Amino acid sequence: MQTIYSLSKLLLYPSVWIFIGFLVACLLSWTTRCSPAVRLILSLSVMLFYGFSTRPLEQALVQPLETYHRPAVTLPVEHDAIVLFVNDYPRLPPFTGRPTIIGTRTADLLMCGINYVRSGGVRKIVLAEGAPRLLSSQDTGSGVLQEWAIALGYPKDALIVNDKGIATHERVQAIRLLLGSANRILLIDSAMHLTRSAGTFTKAGFTVTAIPCDYSLASARPWDFYDFIPSGSTLETSSEAVYEYFGLLAYWLRGFV
Repeated sequence: MQTIYSLSKLLLYPSVWIFIGFLVACLLSWTTRCSPAVRLILSLSVMLFYGFSTRPLEQALVQPLETYHRPAVTLPVEHDAIVLFVNDYPRLPPFTGRPTIIGTRTADLLMCGINYVRSGGVRKIVLAEGAPRLLSSQDTGSGVLQEWAIALGYPKDALIVNDKGIATHERVQAIRLLLGSANRILLIDSAMHLTRSAGTFTKAGFTVTAIPCDYSLASARPWDFYDFIPSGSTLETSSEAVYEYFGLLAYWLRGFV
């Protein structure tokens, strides 16, 4: 009975219905008088959607990015600054006018960074949020991020906020100006984005100790039946990984890494 109940829940997932739709259309194209081009497009659509929305391809894409840098066993004896590279913005929940970082990757990043801040000897801590895209800085900007950082125990007098630039290389150049001659940094970033950000900081002349946080993939989790069922969250994670690979290629071609 439990098995039937679990299988019936799969029909509630939109990703499953989308896959079924693609699959039925593909099968119909091969049993009717469809052009070879239509059959090819539908077949590729089925394979791509299934591949990117299930765990095997997701893990193959994400794991190389998230395991490229390992957490430091011991901290460097000397470092000039800690840089938290924030890639998410505070949210404005319904029925309230106060933004929050609860439920965002920013919260995970700040919680990860506090352990390194408490190690002592930190003179500068850069909150590298970057410029807001759609909402104004009053809604989601550095003031909110700084307030949360202080509430979590970050020393107020050591905080430096960067709200310049949107792209990774633009924000790195802005931080270069903020830090001046300070070159040795602990870079705390999401594990998936860390390869690109660490490479960009290194290219800009920094000596980087990379600290991965906010992992998207738990590779040690046992495999089960649901790993082979199309999932919207898996598709989203795969999309982020593809974005990072194209970002790395573009940065390499432009000389940023």
